Amino acid sequence: MTLRGTVFFLLAGLLLGGCESCRDSGPPRMSEGSGSGSGAEELIELEPNNDAAQATRLLVGKRTSGAIDAVAADIDYFFIQSSEGPATLTVTVSAPTIAEIFTAEAGRPGTATGIRFVLAPGAAKVIGPFARATDTYIALSPAASSGPVTYDLTLAQAAAAGPCDLEASIDSDDTLTELLGIPSRATRCLQAARDTDRFLLPVKQADEPGFGLVVTPVEGVQMALTIFDPITKAPIVRLAGDAQRPIRLPNLRHGSDPAVALIAELTASVGGSATAAYTLSVEPLPAAGSALELEPNDTVEQASVVAAASAFAPMTGYFTSPSDVDYLRVETEEAAVLQVVAQPPEGMDLILTLPPAQAGGAETVIDIGTTGVAERLCALPVSAASPVVVGVRLRGQPQELDASYQVRFEPLSDPSYELEPNNTAKEAVALVPPPRKPAKKPAKKPPAPMPNEVLVYRASGLSGSTVVGHIATPADVDVFRVEIPEDPSADVTLASVTLRLEPGGPADYTLELFDGDGALVSQAAGKGVSEAEVIAIDLPNGNLYARVSLVTGDACAAPYRLTVSRSDFPPPPDPNLPVAPQPEGGDQPPTAPELPPASAGGTLPNLPGAASPLAPAPQPRGPAPLQPRLPTSPPAVAPSDPNTF
Repeated sequence: MTLRGTVFFLLAGLLLGGCESCRDSGPPRMSEGSGSGSGAEELIELEPNNDAAQATRLLVGKRTSGAIDAVAADIDYFFIQSSEGPATLTVTVSAPTIAEIFTAEAGRPGTATGIRFVLAPGAAKVIGPFARATDTYIALSPAASSGPVTYDLTLAQAAAAGPCDLEASIDSDDTLTELLGIPSRATRCLQAARDTDRFLLPVKQADEPGFGLVVTPVEGVQMALTIFDPITKAPIVRLAGDAQRPIRLPNLRHGSDPAVALIAELTASVGGSATAAYTLSVEPLPAAGSALELEPNDTVEQASVVAAASAFAPMTGYFTSPSDVDYLRVETEEAAVLQVVAQPPEGMDLILTLPPAQAGGAETVIDIGTTGVAERLCALPVSAASPVVVGVRLRGQPQELDASYQVRFEPLSDPSYELEPNNTAKEAVALVPPPRKPAKKPAKKPPAPMPNEVLVYRASGLSGSTVVGHIATPADVDVFRVEIPEDPSADVTLASVTLRLEPGGPADYTLELFDGDGALVSQAAGKGVSEAEVIAIDLPNGNLYARVSLVTGDACAAPYRLTVSRSDFPPPPDPNLPVAPQPEGGDQPPTAPELPPASAGGTLPNLPGAASPLAPAPQPRGPAPLQPRLPTSPPAVAPSDPNTF
């Protein structure tokens, strides 16, 4: 670790606990030869004085001499009692030396504030005047690793000092650097336009994920806060404040290197004050009762992780600017289907997105809700092999940027739901379970389906005569295999089949039926929002493919229900039949046909969203239902490439 890193950790430990230990140990020792009056001899610092509890006391009007060992990374601590009032400190060093000046409020040893700067050798440096309503500590350490450093310290009384006087004596080149602990605060001044103060922020401690920052306003001064990565020097977050409201950054992630502190830069963009001070506070992360997105997370690679270990706890987030984007990465060890609900506060309008790599090459935008209304992404599949990234961003300028939003991840547990992916005919074919090990007695095969049954297969297998589903994204389609069992005793070659799609909520769907060659057999007439879509047709025995897509409306309000039945036989006694048994391992699924990439009406349907300029306009419903075209040959074998819609 570098000397700078060593100094940081030593001082961080002092800020968090050193002052408390010094109070517990009684008053610090006086220098050897100390006394009252100006005629006393020169004082010598006393060893050991390597921490605040053993600090050597400085006296007004007395000069204290000492030395620090650069090779041993020695640090000398000194103490000025608060009862001695405002003071100036004159320092002379023989080699570059790091100086730390910090205070601790009485009864609050954890609330230390400090200034860190480098003293150049040669001429004496006068620091101050500075007010001392609390006890003040000075720490000196070598800035290089070779040779000893000698120094002289002289303390003198001064006139009453304001909060900006100390800074003015050491910050003439705008290189002020703060070293802060959690919780901690610094009170400083931006004395004129373009004046800049720089701060070192806390490094990561144990499992601590991050922290927050708050800068109080100063009348007549407009400030801007920028956070830099100390390794890449790239800006991570930029926040602009005003003279009335504080700058808040409640969710800052630690730097790319956990052993190196981030750099905060506070600049006066308009105005300045040599008498009015701002306060920068480093605060613990807010107790949101959930997971918290941490900045920076503006790219997919930086996404904040939502893990199933927390049972998909709600994620609380903040926006740093109107253009801020928060990416959330959902990870799980077990496959699940989630409904994602993004709830904004009053006065905020959210947009949910799926990144291009996850949405087939183009960003998917979900923008149904308006100001204060939740956005929802239903039926989003996630697994250990396929984690999901969801983006959250703003529409327009909200009333309050520092208000928090919440994203919930709600698992869908209904066993009758369709499961993604099922956007192609190949994915809709029932999966065949692996062959079972031979047993002493052969397993009984499930009974053959009755000729009056019409079976629906989803991506995971047989679903009976009814399947329930969601349109997961605006570009999503759901494809199901429909099997019409053969009736050897029947005299007719066609079966009268009815497909009925109940929307379940304020949505308008398209229902299409394809044959084994991938040709469109029939399309529902299109009844509109909240109306059922129905296909009633005579069909031969065998396999067909039903495709469900969304024209407009809120698909998450309620799932749709697709039911298939035969009308030339008595219907089943219960329309909601239990899931039928799966075929044994020896049975093979039918070959999936190649289906056209879009419905007969044109391009894929989209979610337009009410009064949403980002969303596309509703697509035309297309021509009237086509006349059935029945296949005259066995189904064609599909190529090996995946089907895409």
